[in-house]
Amino acid sequence: MGNNNDAFSNSAFEAIQYINERNYWLYQMAGELKRSVFPYDHKKNLHPPRILETPFSCPGNIVLKLMAVSNNSDLSLHLILMAGFILLLNKYTLNDDIIVGTPIYTEERAEHLSNKVLAIRQQFQEDSTFKELLLQVKDTIAKATENYAYPIEKLCE
Repeated sequence: MGNNNDAFSNSAFEAIQYINERNYWLYQMAGELKRSVFPYDHKKNLHPPRILETPFSCPGNIVLKLMAVSNNSDLSLHLILMAGFILLLNKYTLNDDIIVGTPIYTEERAEHLSNKVLAIRQQFQEDSTFKELLLQVKDTIAKATENYAYPIEKLCE
């Protein structure tokens, strides 16, 4: 009989966790979601312009500086690059509310749907420093990771 109680406890816990995760994402994505237009170069004869891949390289001295910053703090290189990318999108789009999808590693469980991508929503304050942005992004990623199991597709419905 203890097994039935354990199964009930697990089911109840999973139901509560599902509700908590749903509430987190509803709160995270509440309000008006602005569509951003990202300016890019394209040839006039391409209609519509399609960009599937954009090559990128980073000079070695920049890489060394980024590694030094991430090695001398509790900020991972992923976090630093994500904050920089979000800031870049903010500057290019002039949008103070940026949502970026970032891949995550999850262990597959047949009974659960889990996201392969987390939606990271960052809202900007005009007077924020980059250090403050780093801490905000760190917090946003940590909370999103805690709530990764709620299917984002359900949120869209």
